[in-house]
Amino acid sequence: IIGIFAVKNMMTPITDFVKNAGDLSKTDELKTKYLSEGKENKNVNEFVSAFNTVTTELNENLNEIKKQKKQIETILLHMTDGIIAFDLEGKITHINPAATKFLELQEADDNFEKIFKKLNIDINIEKLIYLEEWTSSEQNIHIGDRYVNIFFAPFKDSNEKTAGVMVLVQDVTEHVKLDNMRKEFVADVSHELKTPIALIQGYAEGLVENVNTDDESRKFYAEVILDESNKMDILVKQLLELMKLEYGKREFNNKKF
Repeated sequence: IIGIFAVKNMMTPITDFVKNAGDLSKTDELKTKYLSEGKENKNVNEFVSAFNTVTTELNENLNEIKKQKKQIETILLHMTDGIIAFDLEGKITHINPAATKFLELQEADDNFEKIFKKLNIDINIEKLIYLEEWTSSEQNIHIGDRYVNIFFAPFKDSNEKTAGVMVLVQDVTEHVKLDNMRKEFVADVSHELKTPIALIQGYAEGLVENVNTDDESRKFYAEVILDESNKMDILVKQLLELMKLEYGKREFNNKKF
C-alpha cells in the first residue's frame, strides 16, 4: 500500500505535466511551475529539464523550417518562370503568380486534370508518377500571343517515395520569335545567293562549251560572271558585318558632321 502511494505521488506531477505540455507556447510557464513544485522530487526535476531541452531544440528546428519555407516562397514568388506543385491526387499544393499568368488560370482551375484538359494537353498524372518512360515530359503550346514550354517531373519526399509532380512553365515567346526570324533570314539569304550562283554557273558553262566564240560575246560572259561575283562578295561582307554586330565585335568610326 505504501509503495502504491509512493509511486502515485511520484508519477502524478509527471503525468500532469505531460497532459499540459501539448501547447509548446506554455513551455516556460510549465517549466517554472513544475521545477518549483518538484524541488524535492529529483525525478520530476530531471524529467522537466529534459523535456525543456527537447522542446527548445524542437522550437529551434521549427523556426529554421519556417525560415527556409519563407525563403523558398519568396524565391518562387519572384521567379520569372512559373512553378506548380501537385500532390499524388492532382491537387495544387503550390503555384506562383508567373504560372497563373502564363497559363491564364482561373480559380476553378484547381487540379491537374482541369488545367491540362483546358490547355488540350493529353497527359496523365498517374503515368508521370508510376511509369519510368514518363519520368519527365515536355510540351510546347501556344496560348494567346504567347509560346509556352511546360516541363513535368515527379518529386520525392524524405523517404524517397514519390510525393507528387512538379511543373515548370517557361515563356519562350521571344525564343520562338527569334528562331522564326533566323529561319526567314536563312531563306532570304539563300534566295539572294541562288540567283548570282545560277548566272555564274550558266555563263561559265557557256564559256567552257564555246557557245559564242567571238571575243565580244566572251567578254560579255566574263563581265556578267564578274558582276554577279561582286554581288555575292557584297552579300557575304554584309553577313560578316551582321555577325560582328551580334557578337559585339563591330567597331564604329564616329565623326561629327
